Amino acid sequence: MTSSESSQNIRPLTNTVRPIFWGLSGLLPALLVFLPVLNFPFINWDDPAVIEKNLHIRGLCPASILWAFTHFQQGFYIPLNWISLAIDYRIGGLDPWVYHLHNLLLHAFNILLVFLLSHRVLTLAVKNGSSSNQSEAIEALPIALLSAIIFGIHPLHVETVAWATERKDLLCALFYFASLLAYLDYASRPDRSYWRLGSSLVFFLLASLSKPMAVTLPAVLILLDLFPLRRFRARQKSIWLEKLPFFAVSLGTGILMFLAEQKVNALATMDQLPIEFRVMNSFHSLALYLWRMFLPLHLAVLYPLHLKNTFSPGSLVSVPVVLTITFFCFWYRKRNLGPIIAWGYFLITLSPVLGIVQVGGQSSADRYTYIPSFGPFLLGSYFIIRIVRKKTLLLYGGILLLTVGLAWGARKQVQTWRSSVALWENTIDNDPRYNGAVLNCLGDAYREAGRYEDALKALSFPVKYDPSYYFAFDSLGKLYFDRGMNEESIQAFKISEKLAPAEIWAQCHLDVLYSRQGKKKEALQERASALSGKPNDPWEHLDIGKIYFQTGFYDQAVPHLLESLRSDPNTVETYEYLGRIYREKGEFIKAIESYEKGLTLEPGNRTLLEGLARSYFQAGKYRDASLHYLELSKL
Repeated sequence: MTSSESSQNIRPLTNTVRPIFWGLSGLLPALLVFLPVLNFPFINWDDPAVIEKNLHIRGLCPASILWAFTHFQQGFYIPLNWISLAIDYRIGGLDPWVYHLHNLLLHAFNILLVFLLSHRVLTLAVKNGSSSNQSEAIEALPIALLSAIIFGIHPLHVETVAWATERKDLLCALFYFASLLAYLDYASRPDRSYWRLGSSLVFFLLASLSKPMAVTLPAVLILLDLFPLRRFRARQKSIWLEKLPFFAVSLGTGILMFLAEQKVNALATMDQLPIEFRVMNSFHSLALYLWRMFLPLHLAVLYPLHLKNTFSPGSLVSVPVVLTITFFCFWYRKRNLGPIIAWGYFLITLSPVLGIVQVGGQSSADRYTYIPSFGPFLLGSYFIIRIVRKKTLLLYGGILLLTVGLAWGARKQVQTWRSSVALWENTIDNDPRYNGAVLNCLGDAYREAGRYEDALKALSFPVKYDPSYYFAFDSLGKLYFDRGMNEESIQAFKISEKLAPAEIWAQCHLDVLYSRQGKKKEALQERASALSGKPNDPWEHLDIGKIYFQTGFYDQAVPHLLESLRSDPNTVETYEYLGRIYREKGEFIKAIESYEKGLTLEPGNRTLLEGLARSYFQAGKYRDASLHYLELSKL
């Protein structure tokens, strides 16, 4: 990392067993820490919308791939993420184990890339140093290994790995780090093979299609040109010209990110969040991220915005802290360029999520540190080993203590993702201040776990303190609905419907409730209103059809399911529910048609095959039924 290290005393990374062993050994702590996530369910924070109820990942076909590249979803343009989730669905349906395993494998690859990238940066730092007189060598392999271990098991990264929805961060990091490696390989060679530069550009494009946070990569390449590559000593014009395609991709990514967020009204206005709050929150977030890297305690899935904290003591202290670090790195640059480059990398890669352009209701988020943490972790690993390298017992003892401490903290944080209840209880424990979204999610989690009294207690706060928050009334209506408290459920859904008339959940529940009471006129009004809302949204209509099916209202379910297919004829689950309804109604020919259409989209689907075989049997077509039962037995 320093400009005064000798290239003669550092061992380059070669294709030998020893470096490979070093790199792979960095995976072991992370695997031990994160293995429990394979048994975790989905949680009720974005997983339902992104995975469980997302019809667009139910098929892996040209139509679904075209959709991924031509649509915004959940405020993002992330086509590779949707395709990745569609692959998981093709492999294991909605089994959370498959999604968690995929996340864990991606994290493992990222740890290896961090090891390789760390070693490459260290090697180039010595190779391009300004002095050849050096009495001490950099131990590149131990530093790279420690950097990879810290990256792999740091508690800040638990959210990214344990949360199935955060696939986009893992994919983005995979291609982001691969792009940096390819660029270092290109720029460190005298021949300047442009296919290597092209591979870096391709990886950057893939990172941008995974998550727009990759937009910062061209600026990071310029940092690498400064150090460790030291390319600005000559050929400055060519250095800028070769970056033009990268900046073009970055500009396109930024435009798509803005359009996607604007479509779902996720961008906060200046009236909602004044500029002084955004600036102070940016300083505060930077200081908090550094503090959590150093002491990762009291971590939570959501750190809500609190406007009253604009000039709180913590925010005011963070300004001189950030400025002091910046000044020190600038002052120290003549002795060692490592700190200012690592600090610059940290600032640049975090810049899209610091809140100057505020998206969402969080003041900061652990997942945002996944890519930015590489710089501080590498710098910290360098100084740790540099300080204690002559004291072998202290070196290995310190590294072991650090690894065990981080692993213990990460393993403890992993357990907060074992259920939705545990996740939100941990969030409230770490920030007990009122937040309607957190309490609503906790109330829903309690309801799904059958803890109705706890659910009622949690939901009573947002209902009382934020009477315009329709989610809470919708959740309260579902709670009363599950408990058979029809009148209370109707009142809650009526308020939800009044607050958000465009949402159709309340309307379909009211239809069911009125139908149960024999109020046909009111039920028909709610049904007509539900059908007219979001007419082109197959997702909403399938969900409503499922609600009607589960409550035994088959005639009401069918129009919604057919409407779902009209908007998107490639949804296997819709054909499955239609088949089940037609079988219950004794319309076996229609059931056969529905199951067969579903099987054309997903030939190996056991549920569809079993439903088709039963439909043939109930229709009296025993030969066809036996053939499909035989086919089912071979799966």
